[in-house]
Amino acid sequence: MAAKFKSIYVHIGDMKAGSTSLQRFLRSDGFSGMDLDMVYPGWAENHSRLAKALRVRPGGGLMARICRAQLTLAPRASVCVLSDEHFSVLRPDVLKAFADMVLQPFAERVHLVHYVRPHLSRMRSVYAEVVKIGADLRRFQDFVQQSTGRGRFLQSGTIDAWRQQFGDAYILRPLLRQHLVGGDIVTDFLSICTGSAVATPGIPAENRSLDPTGLGEVQRIHRRLQHRSPALRLAVGYEFDRLYRKHAAGAGDGLRLALSPRNAAGFQSRYHMDAIGMDRRLGLEARGFADALARDMQDATVGVTDPFDLAATPAASAASRAVGPWLSLPLPDRAVGSALSRYTRLRR
Repeated sequence: MAAKFKSIYVHIGDMKAGSTSLQRFLRSDGFSGMDLDMVYPGWAENHSRLAKALRVRPGGGLMARICRAQLTLAPRASVCVLSDEHFSVLRPDVLKAFADMVLQPFAERVHLVHYVRPHLSRMRSVYAEVVKIGADLRRFQDFVQQSTGRGRFLQSGTIDAWRQQFGDAYILRPLLRQHLVGGDIVTDFLSICTGSAVATPGIPAENRSLDPTGLGEVQRIHRRLQHRSPALRLAVGYEFDRLYRKHAAGAGDGLRLALSPRNAAGFQSRYHMDAIGMDRRLGLEARGFADALARDMQDATVGVTDPFDLAATPAASAASRAVGPWLSLPLPDRAVGSALSRYTRLRR
């Protein structure tokens, strides 16, 4: 019997690489109105439960069985899409085994589409995200120095590992607007899946990073929650983000995270050759990762070196006060975190 789907595309965008914009569009009326021969089965907006399950147990356990059931129940289509940024932190051999065992029986071909960001913007965005969810309490300069020393944002070796497992089924895309179809990830991804350029309605930016003022305030909250559960801290971070943007009326503070001169020099030295290697792997002769690194480093020391030192604005203070009552509820952290997460999604 013919496979249910001609192709399954697994989107493994990195953290803060447009994943939320893509997932929300795939769930939107705008996508439904395009009449594409494509389905997006799964939970809510993404497949994070599946990605996390694959990290902690071989084969994904219950979540893999649920995914198999969702693929079985999904309507026939030329293309099926799975998407989550957490796929990018899996070992390539783990995702390859899952693709072979669970996905391949449903499709003639399984592809991976991996979006990667230039080094400095990636580092700033990752810091903003881990601070927001309470996963990292370090000051920004300490984060830069220690992550640079570890080579946390080196990418060439990771790309080679993915290609070794998936061969030409692995599709690497630079998150550089001038190299994306339509200048955005949604149009680019849909064009890859359909094999032709598509026109999409205006795509709003989703899940933008908190500005330095917001980061400073949410970090102050999380420093008081160090002994609370990670699930609660994550929920608090997302609710603070929602409230802060509401009280700030969507306006940012106009500030950005800046590297100290010493950290800037170390960062450029550490990632220069990796940027050149990424351009080679992407086939970019100009306006690629090396050019982006050189351009970004020209003013990398301009801005706020430590958001924790910024005074709270009225919007930040209002968001902090509004989160407070959730933290005093006489319930287990897991229950509070679950309720708060649902509340945040409903209030968006």
